[in-house]
Amino acid sequence: GSIVCECVSGLILNLHGNAITLSSELWKRGVRDRAALREEIRRTRGDKVFTFGAVYPFSSHHYLLRNWLSSFDIDPDNDVRIVIVPPPQMVANLRVGNLDGFCVGEPWNSVAVQARIGWCAAVSAELDPNHPEKVLMVRRDFAEKREEEHGALAAALLDACEFSQAPENRERVIAMLARSEYVGVPEAALRAGFSGRFDFGQGGGMRTIPDFNIFYGQNANEPSGEKVAWVLQHMRDSGLCGDTAPLNFALGRRVFRPDIFEKAEILLKGRRGFWEGDSSARPLRES
Repeated sequence: GSIVCECVSGLILNLHGNAITLSSELWKRGVRDRAALREEIRRTRGDKVFTFGAVYPFSSHHYLLRNWLSSFDIDPDNDVRIVIVPPPQMVANLRVGNLDGFCVGEPWNSVAVQARIGWCAAVSAELDPNHPEKVLMVRRDFAEKREEEHGALAAALLDACEFSQAPENRERVIAMLARSEYVGVPEAALRAGFSGRFDFGQGGGMRTIPDFNIFYGQNANEPSGEKVAWVLQHMRDSGLCGDTAPLNFALGRRVFRPDIFEKAEILLKGRRGFWEGDSSARPLRES
């Protein structure tokens, strides 16, 4: 539904970070896993259509949710209804019964669990290890006409990714995100997405999920061919570009641009060399 526009991405901002949450009402119905969910869907067929929320048709959340359902013979196109809901509205819709579950990034899963209106059934770090999540995407004409500005933006965000990955910076980042002008939820709800100490709610309890979110390291930030393949494959599998459409890797490589990423890395290293030689510049960067 948007205006067609050529875009490029020179930076992956993170891997993982999503989860699938089901309603407490489903727990009361005896649903504890996908097998039980499948049986409940079949038992109530004709009386109820179970509705699940995803962030956007072309989003990792949609792909993860579809795969999670279909892996236990739940047809995401016919057995349930998948609707698009903005992340901050997921919890409210779960509370009033408009949704029976959703796939979304943190902190909204934790918000639902802490409010005791939902429980976490799966996390994306375990469902699809190393899947790409958020990216920096800009119009192609911006990247070409304002190349220097675009490169500076990518370098600054790469720096922020590394800062966010460091355990010693977590509480500082959480306190900032909790502010009303940003995510605006309690710090306790944000903490799971950074620490990996995740409360699944109900019978799942507290578990530590290594690499729940990866902001930096492990080749997380490069828009590589593997990440292109992941996106294209899931677009096709979800029927968003036609069942018979070929995997257009050439198109994918024109969008996912490792050359922009490499230039951002070089720019960031150059700036750090300047900071190391000028101690007065470093606090400005951190603030």
